[in-house]
Amino acid sequence: MMYILVALIVLVTYYFLWICERKLRHVREAKRRGCLPAASVPSDGFFGLGTLRQSIRATKAGYGPQWMHNSLDEVGKHVHTVRARIFDYELLITRDTENAKAIFNTQGADFDIGSHREGTSKSVFGLGVMTARGKEWKHSRALIRPQFARGNVANLPMFEKHFQSLLKKLKVDNEGWTDQIDLQPLFQSFTLDTGTEFLYGQSVFSQDPEARARLPLSWDKDGPDIANFGHHLDKVKGYLDRQGALAKYNWLLRSHGFDQHRKEIWKFVDYFVRKALLENDEEKRVQTSDTMQGRFVLLNELVKETRNPLELRNETLNVLHAS
Repeated sequence: MMYILVALIVLVTYYFLWICERKLRHVREAKRRGCLPAASVPSDGFFGLGTLRQSIRATKAGYGPQWMHNSLDEVGKHVHTVRARIFDYELLITRDTENAKAIFNTQGADFDIGSHREGTSKSVFGLGVMTARGKEWKHSRALIRPQFARGNVANLPMFEKHFQSLLKKLKVDNEGWTDQIDLQPLFQSFTLDTGTEFLYGQSVFSQDPEARARLPLSWDKDGPDIANFGHHLDKVKGYLDRQGALAKYNWLLRSHGFDQHRKEIWKFVDYFVRKALLENDEEKRVQTSDTMQGRFVLLNELVKETRNPLELRNETLNVLHAS
């Protein structure tokens, strides 16, 4: 019994010293960078559980960023960075454009997504430009970044086609006005339609079921579930968002249907990866290249750099996740 008590005291002492050392390290780094302490968000509930519950509920309802923006406004209209404490960990939340620029661009090497978010995201999207860290991230970035040259992504006819589908969802009365409508799901469908066509050369036509029904893929018994791809993706991303909010306690979250949704997502992507690899031999590429026809498809370009099916799945899913 005495040994157990001593071991417990040692563990608690070690944990306390580790927290103190980390805090001192953060204070020194903040001083070196000229950073002032961030304002604190009032904690709601025991150990911030109320705040966590509100955040998860807002994310599930589709207005997570708006809820976060309103929470910062409650601290102060001109406050751009705050700290929030949940359980025994602390979050720094920012909406400052200069901070975002530093994190994602100018000082990107100093930041990463963290081990907990890396673990949850990789369970679906694999190791890619949005989930990798260190050397793996540099490799993914070198593979993906050149593909986003302005000439490659400026496919205006493709965007116009799907934008017209979005406009058809807006019912206009005789006086030229529309009823009050929630635009968020429409923009999500627009992004999904343009994203899948840009990445895989085939839109899922979530806004236009009639166009989807005319696709030969819709009648392919061995093909992916193109009609429900968006549903599977939404379910998985919602689950990962909740896991991310729980951080190191994400193991407490039960995953109802998660494996099946993930399986359908992988089936969809793997179908187009196999297709791209089969069509990438030199003879067919010269004759039928989408790029030569004026249509850029990211997957077809990545196949020229790597023939690893898993890497192709992961990198394209990472880009889709980011969109």
